[in-house]
Amino acid sequence: MRCFIAIKIPSSIKESIAKLINAITTNASGIKFVPSENIHITMKFLGEVDEKKAQDVIASLKVLSASHSPFPL
Repeated sequence: MRCFIAIKIPSSIKESIAKLINAITTNASGIKFVPSENIHITMKFLGEVDEKKAQDVIASLKVLSASHSPFPL
């Protein structure tokens, strides 16, 4: 499976980004934008990862994130 580490974006920001995408889509031939519900900030693209490795990454990220507070976006 294709995996990446990403930051979720609040819905209000996704809506603003979607409005910008809609505004420029008419002048952006050849560019494919993701649906607004899939908008996120990719921190690291991992590529093809097997299920075991994906579970290891998830477990590691849970440990790392437990020692950090949420931050405003």
